[in-house]
Amino acid sequence: MEEFFLSPHFNDELQPLSGAYEVLQRLKKDFTLHIVTARQAKLEQTTRRWLQRYFPDTFESIHFGNHYGGPGDRIRSKYEMCADINALCLIDDSPNYVFNCMRHNLRAFIFGDYAWNHDKNLPAAMIQEGY
Repeated sequence: MEEFFLSPHFNDELQPLSGAYEVLQRLKKDFTLHIVTARQAKLEQTTRRWLQRYFPDTFESIHFGNHYGGPGDRIRSKYEMCADINALCLIDDSPNYVFNCMRHNLRAFIFGDYAWNHDKNLPAAMIQEGY
């Protein structure tokens, strides 16, 4: 991961999904948008530059969980960060983060059609509850 974070693929070439800006602008009309990310705090400057470039004035705040930090780094779960900002829901591409939030009764939705989010099934109780 460290190699990727230092590469041009991460720093210069990473592109947002087509149409993402427009969808987020529509959502912003009705909701206050925050970013809750597992990224390391040391990527904050790079992340903020990328967001300013592709999503100016879109997000109220960004919160870093530092999930891949080094020894002694403070790590925060996505649920903890969501609770801090009184989030209504989490939209994430990771079933692990979605399930964690749902276990704490925070609505959460899996986003995207990726290999890493196909290998887990939603518990039937969560589907029946309308999550």
